[in-house]
Amino acid sequence: MLSLIFLSLLGSAFSGPVDFQYANVTDYQHYRLNDDVTPSFYDVRLFFDPNSASGFNGDVSMRLIVNNNTSRILLHAMAMQIQSVQLFADGSQTNLATNYTLSTDETHFLEIVSSVNLTVGSLYVLNIAYVGTYATNMFGVYISTYQYMGQTQNLIASQLQPTFARRAFPCFDEPRFKAIFRTTIYAPAQYPTVRSNMPIRATPLKPEVQGYVKHEFEDTPIMSSYLLAYLVSNFTYVSNEGQQNASYRIPFRIYSRPGTEDTAQFALDFGQRNMVALETYTNITYDLPKFDKAAIPDFAAGAMENWGLVLYRYVKFWNVF
Repeated sequence: MLSLIFLSLLGSAFSGPVDFQYANVTDYQHYRLNDDVTPSFYDVRLFFDPNSASGFNGDVSMRLIVNNNTSRILLHAMAMQIQSVQLFADGSQTNLATNYTLSTDETHFLEIVSSVNLTVGSLYVLNIAYVGTYATNMFGVYISTYQYMGQTQNLIASQLQPTFARRAFPCFDEPRFKAIFRTTIYAPAQYPTVRSNMPIRATPLKPEVQGYVKHEFEDTPIMSSYLLAYLVSNFTYVSNEGQQNASYRIPFRIYSRPGTEDTAQFALDFGQRNMVALETYTNITYDLPKFDKAAIPDFAAGAMENWGLVLYRYVKFWNVF
C-alpha cells in the first residue's frame, strides 16, 4: 500500500509546502504513544452539517489488540468533549472502563483506565461518543465557503496530516498504528455530495437518523489515520464513468463548485493520462477502487495525497487548468 501514497502524491502535482512552527522538543518520546494496546479496526460515525459552526457529533468503535500487561489505554483526542467511554472484552457486555482523562497540553493524550488488567493477546472493543469542534486554521475538519450566484455556500473539508485525525475522532494518531477504517457520514439533504476515501457501500449497515442523509463507505485497506479525508458539499463533478474510451481503468472524478465543469473536464482528462503515465513509469499499480479529486476554496496545503480522495486548493485547480 506504500504505492498508494507514492502515486497519489505524484498524481496530485499541485502540492505546495506547509509552514509548521515546531516547539523545541528535547524529549520527543513524551509525545509518543506506547505499544501496550494497538488498533486493528475503526468504525466511525460523523454527523456533519456545514450550516452548524458550533461543532459536530461523532462516535467511534475500535477493535484493540493487547500487547503488554496494562490496565490503561493511551490514544489521542483533540479539541473535543468526551461524552461516554465503554470498554468491553470481545464478546462480553461488561463495561471495564472506570474513568478517563483528556489532557489539556499539546500531547492530546486520552487515557482510559480499566477496572482489570487487560489480557495479553486478547481482543477488546472501545466505544467513545464525543462532540467535536471544527478547526479554524484548516487543520482537522473545517468549514469552508465560496460564492455562487451571489450567495455564500458552505462546505466541510478535512486536512488530517500530520496529526489532526485526532480532531475528527479519538484514535491512535501516529502513522505506525495502521488499521482498517469504516466511515459513515450523516449530512443534511441539501449537501448531497459527500465523499471519503472509499466508494459508497453497496449493503448498508447503519441506521437512518432523522434530519440527516446517511452515506456509508466501504472499509479501507490497512492504512494510517492521517490519510483519511472527508468532503460534504453541494459540489458537482465530472467523471470517466460511462465513457467508452476512458483513458484510466477505474472510476475517476473531479469535484468542484458549480459552474466550473469545463475546467474540471480538463482536469479529468489530464488526471487520467497522468495516472496512466505514472503507473507505466513506476511499474506500480494504484490499488484503490476509485480516485476522486476535489478543488477546495480554502485549503492549508497545496494538495494532500489522501488515499482515494485527493484534496487541493481551488486556486491551483484554476491556475493550472
